[in-house]
Amino acid sequence: MCEIFLEKHFWFQQLSECFEKLGQMSQLCVSNQEKLLTFRLELLQWCKKSLITEFAYGTESMNKYGWKCHQSSLYFISSEIKNWTESRNYCTDRAADLIIINNTEEQNFSGGSDRFWIGLTDIEVERRWKWVDGISYHTEKPNNIQGKEEDCALNYSAGWADYPCDYMSKWICEKNEEAQLSPLWER
Repeated sequence: MCEIFLEKHFWFQQLSECFEKLGQMSQLCVSNQEKLLTFRLELLQWCKKSLITEFAYGTESMNKYGWKCHQSSLYFISSEIKNWTESRNYCTDRAADLIIINNTEEQNFSGGSDRFWIGLTDIEVERRWKWVDGISYHTEKPNNIQGKEEDCALNYSAGWADYPCDYMSKWICEKNEEAQLSPLWER
């Protein structure tokens, strides 16, 4: 009987030590969890500060290279002239494309006293106008008013006009919210 008592006492003592160690480990886990949460908070605060700094630098850099923010897109309004294809290549080299005009506000923003190439063409099929993203624009206008091959569209204060694609004009690039906002405007 004594042996059973001693064995039970031994197991009870072992169990008590296990519970004590479990309590210590639990406290250690809580302490480590608090440290981990504090570290995560500090890391998030650092990331936030870095992003704010990077955004401020990015905005400053975008403005420096001629990009302007309007609604949910970035725009580059050229000061030099190129034909439609060269203008489009300029835009696509910067992860953008010629502007797609979606509404009156965007038309007003992009239409000025100068003429600008926009991302509208009927080069594939005459009088079947398509935006550079492949979406059809259902209209007979702009149309070949001069009777020439006028397959590319220009935007100006009074609206749109079709011109020969080799005509030299300024252009507008658009980088929408889905495009990556990387330092591609610096190229």
